[in-house]
Amino acid sequence: MKKVLVTILVIILVIAVASGVVFYVLYQKATDLSEADKLVTTESKTIYEPLLKSVLLKEPQEITDDDINGLLVSIMNKHKENQKTKSDFSIDGIAVYMQNDNQVKIYADIYYKETRFIFSSLADVRLDTAKEKVYFDITQTKVGTLEISKETVIKYLTEYIDNQKNLFLSTEDNSITIPSKYDITVPITKQEVSIFVESLNISQGKADIQTNSLMNIVSNFLSDYLLSLIQ
Repeated sequence: MKKVLVTILVIILVIAVASGVVFYVLYQKATDLSEADKLVTTESKTIYEPLLKSVLLKEPQEITDDDINGLLVSIMNKHKENQKTKSDFSIDGIAVYMQNDNQVKIYADIYYKETRFIFSSLADVRLDTAKEKVYFDITQTKVGTLEISKETVIKYLTEYIDNQKNLFLSTEDNSITIPSKYDITVPITKQEVSIFVESLNISQGKADIQTNSLMNIVSNFLSDYLLSLIQ
């Protein structure tokens, strides 16, 4: 009986140690920050030049990783300024790197309480002009170097987005989405117009994007202005 009891205690001890080791390994993998440099990006407005050219000329224009990430820094900084309440879970930064075959690698700087995690995801990108959205269909997700299910990521991301106001992201099934259409007021003419993406093709480090054209508005304004000078 004594031998049986000792054997049981040894088995319990081995299981406890093994569980502790497994937990430690998983925690180390999840908190791995080896790709944190991917989130070191600088705020910039360089993306506006190719977008403006596309809007005016209705021709495909090239945007780069730096263009997109510069804009994302600006958006996230604005979001942080408008965020009135703090929660245990927060997203402090987002970066996107374009791959071949309409794929992107997405990185997010995430804090849970005071612990930092680097989230990364591989996604297929598709433009849905009918729904006026760009879809990032998640195919692989990691926290640090630990692979986790995309369903889990979408679940927590959806909960986070639902608690935010005016966040540019949304979720749908196993996809992250952003709008492909934006309504703006033209400063000079005070006209309400919509700018929307008509085509989007992604390759390594860049994307060719084409929007609708507002050249008719510019032409009408110039025509009216010139006529006013000679009247």
